[in-house]
Amino acid sequence: MPSCREVTQLLIDYVDGTMAPDLRTELTAHMADCPPCLAFMRTYRETIRLAGELDCEGMPEAVRVRLESFLQRVRREGLRQG
Repeated sequence: MPSCREVTQLLIDYVDGTMAPDLRTELTAHMADCPPCLAFMRTYRETIRLAGELDCEGMPEAVRVRLESFLQRVRREGLRQG
């Protein structure tokens, strides 16, 4: 069974449906017994949904650049930890 830390590192694959079925089953079982991880996954999923509704047209260029840089750094660091 995956740890809570492993669950948080694997959420993108879980949420977007690209995770191997056997691992998805393990994560689903973990979240069924771990309310904090289930809440985190739901928040993560909702954040992705809301971000998809954002109108980036009005975002100042400096903010967009900083946001993209931050997201790339988080992704790189997450990949190194996994």
